[in-house]
Amino acid sequence: MKQGIYEQLINTITRQEISALDPDVYHIGTEKLDAEEARKLLSTYLAAVTRRALKIVREQTEDKTAVLAQIRTCNEIIATLKGTLGEEEYNELQLDEQGEVLTHVYSKLNSIRAVRDTKIVRPDTPISQSSLFTGAKSEPSMLLELQKEIVTADRIDWLVSFIKFSGLRLLLEAGLGIVKSQGRSQTQSGLLLSL
Repeated sequence: MKQGIYEQLINTITRQEISALDPDVYHIGTEKLDAEEARKLLSTYLAAVTRRALKIVREQTEDKTAVLAQIRTCNEIIATLKGTLGEEEYNELQLDEQGEVLTHVYSKLNSIRAVRDTKIVRPDTPISQSSLFTGAKSEPSMLLELQKEIVTADRIDWLVSFIKFSGLRLLLEAGLGIVKSQGRSQTQSGLLLSL
């Protein structure tokens, strides 16, 4: 086991590795799992285990049935929680075996989208996950990602710790397009700018 600080749940392998260390040579620190933190740490651990299991399922399944096999594995995991969830919630949380992801819902009434039959512009980075933009050439541009987000927005509220006018100017065109067609925008920084 490597030396250093940890914030790792102790599973069977970790317990064996700890037991193999000489207590006269190593100081080993553990603490009881806090009831408030348990939900977050345990769900993160289960997510990692589930990812490993789904990777194995994917590797052992033909391409045609890979998604269905992974969905069924997830539904088996959910089924083990049926007693805790209750029948109604268990039924609601079962994954549909068609293997689809909802990407948008827009009204066709009183909308510019009803007139124009254009493809919905989506950011390259998933909106369900946090993203760190470092400016590397291999990563999506933060400006392009923000512009794609702005185009799909009904309303824009920006709260930033600082912003240069040159940065704001780059987003102004996309922001004004939304303001003209759908709503209003406010930016709060050192000063309030109403677009």
